[in-house]
Amino acid sequence: NNIRKKIEDVINQVTTGRNGHYLNIHIITGISGGMGGGSFVDVCYITKKVLHDLGLEAARVFGYFVLPDAVISKVGIIGNPVITASNEKNGIASLLEIEHLMNLKDSNDFKIKTQEKLVDMCHFVSATNMNGVLIEKGYEYALNVIGDYIIGTWYKKETSIVEEHIKFIPPKLDPEPERGYSQNYHIIGSANAEI
Repeated sequence: NNIRKKIEDVINQVTTGRNGHYLNIHIITGISGGMGGGSFVDVCYITKKVLHDLGLEAARVFGYFVLPDAVISKVGIIGNPVITASNEKNGIASLLEIEHLMNLKDSNDFKIKTQEKLVDMCHFVSATNMNGVLIEKGYEYALNVIGDYIIGTWYKKETSIVEEHIKFIPPKLDPEPERGYSQNYHIIGSANAEI
């Protein structure tokens, strides 16, 4: 209830006195353990419920999920085999959970109170470059990438990659893809590969 109230207060604060229903919400979290990995699903769905209750159906929710490689690059974690293994296992479990929740309409084996996907667009943030090398200070790097990317959503230019990604939510998504996959994922950061 406290989280719901805080989210509702923030949304009311930013929408009061503004015309239109255009609103983007950005949720940023690590997914490999700790508070973020244990609560990101709840925060995403609570946010969507608040938006629904406030009549802001056109609002979009973006998830930025920091992958374990960035988290394990933090001082105090890097080089610790026990914490690294734990973060990697938690990260895999979270990725499986995200995959399931991004494709609920296709799921026949598990039903929850909603069939809505977790977020409108899911961004995975890595700190490993295309050569498989972990970037120094990868966690800080990941947070900076997210910040730059979110600021890019405010930038109104036809060539903005962020706007190109946003165009795909949801009308241009293939309603019946040939293979079982979600088209609502992007990887940002040093790997910078679009799925």
